[in-house]
Amino acid sequence: MSTPRAAKAPTDGYRCKDKFTAPNPAIAYESRVLEGIWATAPYLHNGAVPTLAALLEPVENRPAEFKIGPAYDPEKIGLAVEQSKFDYVLKTTDCEGGHAKSGNSRCGHEFGTKLSEEEKAALLEYLKIL
Repeated sequence: MSTPRAAKAPTDGYRCKDKFTAPNPAIAYESRVLEGIWATAPYLHNGAVPTLAALLEPVENRPAEFKIGPAYDPEKIGLAVEQSKFDYVLKTTDCEGGHAKSGNSRCGHEFGTKLSEEEKAALLEYLKIL
């Protein structure tokens, strides 16, 4: 299986809202693919959420701390609550005061939190097959 290659920018530039944009911007962001996401816990850019199930919960319901290690929870898709290999607990911050900008916050990214329990379960099952 070959490694996918990034799409090339058009050579003649493109228009966005009637503004010409350079074809090869100096700064670009390539979002992460979902393939294999089930194996990449903890989640968010800073690793502040232990499971995909927790990521689908409102911020105030996400764990404030969790153990880091190799034990995996296939139902919640992510780190298991109990870890036997290491004795490290990651403590995250909430959204109050200046904590949201701590670099270790579990805030934001509330897409999917309003789904029904059935829809969340279906989404998690789908992500397991990627």
